[in-house]
This record gives sequence, structure tokens and C-alpha cells, in this order.
Amino acid sequence: ERSHPSNHHRIDRVNMGNALFAKVKLEGRPVIVIIGAGYAGTQAALSLDKEFNVILITRTDYFLHNVGTPRAVVHPELTESYLLPYDKMLKNGQVIQAQVEAITTEGIKVRGSDEFIKGYKYLIIATGTSYAFPFKCIPASRKEVPQLYQAVAEKIKSAKNIVVVGGGSTGLETCAEIAEEYPAIKVYLVHSHLQVMMPGPWRDKFIKKLTKQLATYKNLELVMEDRIEPPEEEEQLDTDGFVARKFSIPTSGKVTTKKGRELPCDLLFWAIGGRINSKSYESTLPTNEKNKCLKVNEFLQVEGFPNIFAIGDCADSGAAKTVNFARQTADAVVTNIKRIEANKKAIPFVKGPDLNVTQLGHKNGAAQIPLMGGTVLGAGFVQAVKADMLVGQFWKAFGYKKAPVSSLGDNIKADVDEQKLASLLNMTPEVSAQFAAGFVAQAQAEENT
Repeated sequence: ERSHPSNHHRIDRVNMGNALFAKVKLEGRPVIVIIGAGYAGTQAALSLDKEFNVILITRTDYFLHNVGTPRAVVHPELTESYLLPYDKMLKNGQVIQAQVEAITTEGIKVRGSDEFIKGYKYLIIATGTSYAFPFKCIPASRKEVPQLYQAVAEKIKSAKNIVVVGGGSTGLETCAEIAEEYPAIKVYLVHSHLQVMMPGPWRDKFIKKLTKQLATYKNLELVMEDRIEPPEEEEQLDTDGFVARKFSIPTSGKVTTKKGRELPCDLLFWAIGGRINSKSYESTLPTNEKNKCLKVNEFLQVEGFPNIFAIGDCADSGAAKTVNFARQTADAVVTNIKRIEANKKAIPFVKGPDLNVTQLGHKNGAAQIPLMGGTVLGAGFVQAVKADMLVGQFWKAFGYKKAPVSSLGDNIKADVDEQKLASLLNMTPEVSAQFAAGFVAQAQAEENT
């Protein structure tokens, strides 16, 4: 399908500053600028597009659906389906590709323009978090990304020993994908805690189910309650204000843990160490010095600025830095902007229930969903939910009929209602209960075996 470039501009194709607002389509409606087009920013933009003039500013010309990145490192042919163009996403609004250098009380300063962007009624900051490649991408152009995943896939294929640091969902999924695809490669998962997953609201059943499934990969070893000393590296990625580290290739062919254990290592992946993208605002807006998040009030307004909101990872909201909560904060701000415009009182943001769906390769996985205090479900549920890594629903939301590359999971036939599934992932309790009923029974049967 052809793109529609009229709604997607590079910085050198538009006159920044107030000239942007000559392009608005909804006369008489407020202009809302959103900085950052990750899960939170795009959720807000899509929800506001029908009623407001949205200007979405993003550093890249693509949305990275990083849920799929652990699979892309062993199946790079799927990379295209995880890189969603913005060109069809907004019907009324505009997507502007530009590097935001400063967010100030005067306006927004972008690279390549001496003018400040002003004149908006509301500003939503959604700058997100940077992680090491391959879990986040640095290139601004979509066409440069597939070759990066192809290159790392080749390095994995030729490796004998791989170390993954971080035992959260991303680390576990990466280990499982590599271990499943390449049984001859020894994979080490190094995690600083006693159990997999980060400390939090996860039930013992959930953690035990994941641990039991990980044990089925005979070439995967868990190295718990330990850390990795930073190794000397042959490769690093030079960046501009983003995480400088990609996967590491230790020059010695090994890494050493804090406890002194030497692990043979041809490739080292960092599934930890995310950094809030705070460079554009930390010297101009109220920022938590410890975590670099924007200080917000109960309505997710930046302290002292009622027309500026923060959502997703960069908001000091008390919610975990996950896709689930990023989208919750976006929905809360969308609701409050609409209420404010209708002369109604804003509603305090209340963190919703926790959700985790961790997929281990093509056969395993476990989930904890907010049903009956936290129901733990098994591989059947996870593989049904993430058969295509959720790319289908995202491409549809972005204005496309389908993803350009079929997922390896498309051959999985599961009794899944897509509309109910989308509602479940967005935490609608009534639909969640109805949809999950069959999987609850299945999970209970699994626990009895």
C-alpha cells in the first residue's frame, strides 16, 4: 500500500514554528502537540485525532513495535512487520519527523530550526526510554533498520556462547528465542535477583511457571543473584543523546561476573539499563533528579504547568515502565483533556492492575492478568495472544489492512476473539473475565498436572 506523505513530514520539508498551524484541518479546535511517538504517544495521538488538531513530533520515521524485537534477532525476516510507518496513522493530524532539542516554557526547539514551536493549547510529553539495541533502535530512517537485525542474526547464528543480562520479560524472551532456534548454542541468562522477573506484584505461580518452562531448554543456564562486569568491547554504537551501547562482543571471548565466575561469551546482550529520554526537558521543567522523570500532579500535569502533560515512561506517575502502563497514562491524559475542554473537572490518574504476558519461543510462556486478584495463565493463552506478536492490531490502528510480513505464528489456530483480545490487553475488566474464562480452566488443569 502506498503511503500518504502529506501527513508525514521531515524537518526540512516544513516551516517550523507557527507556520505549522496553517496546516490544521479542524477549524476552531485546539492544537495539541505530542512529543514522542512510542506506545504512549501514539495511543494519545490516535485517541485525540478525531476531535483535535494533533501534531505528533518523532525522531524517527517509524514506530518500533519492540514487543517483537526478541524474535527479530533470530528471525530478521520479520523485522519489517515490527517497523510501522506513521504516514496513515492520523486522519486529521500531522506527524513531523524532527529531533526535539529543548522543551521550554517558551515553546519547543527542534534541530534545524531557529524558531520555537508555539501556539498549541496543550503539550503532551512522551519521550520514553532508550534501551540498548536490539531492543530499541537508534537509526532515524526505517530503511536502515532491517540490515541491523540481519547483521545481529548472523552474529548469533555463528556464535557458540551467548550471554543475556537481565531476567525480566525481554531477557527471558530473548533467551528462549535463541535457545529454541539454535540448540547447539549455549545461552546464559544473568540476573541479579534470586528469581526471574524483577521484584514486583508477580505471584509465585507466575514465576514458577516461567522458571519451569525455562528449564526445558537444555542449552540455557540461569546464573542468578549475580551481575556482569562491563567487558572490553569491539563494537559500540555512537549515538546522539541515546543509549550508546548495543550488543557487545567481548575481546577476550568471555565475561566475568561480580562473584568471579567466568562465562564464555561471543555475544553479550543487555536487557537492562534503560534510560529515560530526559535531555530535552531536564534543565527546563520540574524533573525528578534521581530517575529523570517529569514531576507530575495527580492529573499527570507537569508540576506548575496545567497545559503540559507527561505520559509513559517519562512521567513520574508511580506506574511501572511497561507498555501496559504507558497506554494507561495516555488514556488518562486524553480523558482529562476532553474533560477540561468540556469545562469538567479532571480525574486523578489511578494506576490500573498489573499485566504481564511473557512468551518463551513458539511453545512456552506464562501470563498474569488482572482477574480475580491476578490469574496466572499458561502457554496456551500466551501463544494465542502473541501468535503474531500483536502486530496485526497495531498495523490496523496505524491505518493499514495488515502487516507487510507474515509472522511465524500465523499458523497457530486459536479460539481468540480479536476484539475481546484488544479489550483484554487494554484492561477492560468485564470483557477480560468473559474472554479469559476458558484459559483459566486450562491453567487450573495445568497446575494439577
